[in-house]
Amino acid sequence: MTLLFHGSPNLFEALDPQSSHLLDDESVVFGTPIFEVAAIFGVRWSDRDFSFGTDDGTVFELREQRIGAFDEIFHEKVVAFVYTIDDANLFHDDVRLGMRPYEVVCNSIANWRCVEIVRVRRRIQASNRIRFVAFDSA
Repeated sequence: MTLLFHGSPNLFEALDPQSSHLLDDESVVFGTPIFEVAAIFGVRWSDRDFSFGTDDGTVFELREQRIGAFDEIFHEKVVAFVYTIDDANLFHDDVRLGMRPYEVVCNSIANWRCVEIVRVRRRIQASNRIRFVAFDSA
């Protein structure tokens, strides 16, 4: 069985679709097969803080967009919630996303488990799946 993960800064009682500006305000739940990618989105940040992407789908890059964003956003007390979704067959690709490996589902998800991640930055960096690139003012 393929697992998918969903990250949020919030602890939910249900994984219900939410409106997404990335998908023309369609209500969806996002999922990814990469735990660390979900953990990145388990922390509250914006495009003013970081850019996020990948060239090959195996190593991702979180690039700081302003000095101090990593320390401010990924401080030692921040926690993230990562939901493990057992039924990946519910999900489908959506070309509007433009970035793999994210998939979406438009229904509420019944079967899931949640873990709370502390020291999020350390946990993500330990995996070597995501590079943290500091702001370069040059």
